[in-house]
Amino acid sequence: MKLTIRKTKKGDIEKYVIPIEKFNMKNYDSSIAIEEIKNDFLEDSKKGSVFFLEIEGKTIGFFSFTNNEKKSSLHINNMQIDKDYQGKGFGKEILDLIEIEAKKLKCSKITLSVFKTNRAIKLYTKFGFKENTNKSDDKVARMEKEIEL
Repeated sequence: MKLTIRKTKKGDIEKYVIPIEKFNMKNYDSSIAIEEIKNDFLEDSKKGSVFFLEIEGKTIGFFSFTNNEKKSSLHINNMQIDKDYQGKGFGKEILDLIEIEAKKLKCSKITLSVFKTNRAIKLYTKFGFKENTNKSDDKVARMEKEIEL
């Protein structure tokens, strides 16, 4: 199965973002509101940093990031994969793409936040992310990976 990446198009929020994120987040934050999901997505879209994953024309997930030029870092805002496609290596492919983008932007590190009970934390650790315990709390791990430029 060949993974392709595309930019946002009209209708993506209702058709993909809300259902995927609501399902994936139900174990971590049951209070997550549809309006909050929409607002976060629209904010990321304005910056042009939202991308969708497709296999044979079927959308299976999305990810977004923000370039923080002041800190010379790239922050992964969101990374969601449909439950039927999790654990198949697509998360690693996304992280590979984000690292390439970070190098192009001359970012010295990539940062992200993840619930400590999220199984994706294993993927991030395997990919070289380390928890910044100074910024983490009981529920959320703040993680970062140094990038060689």
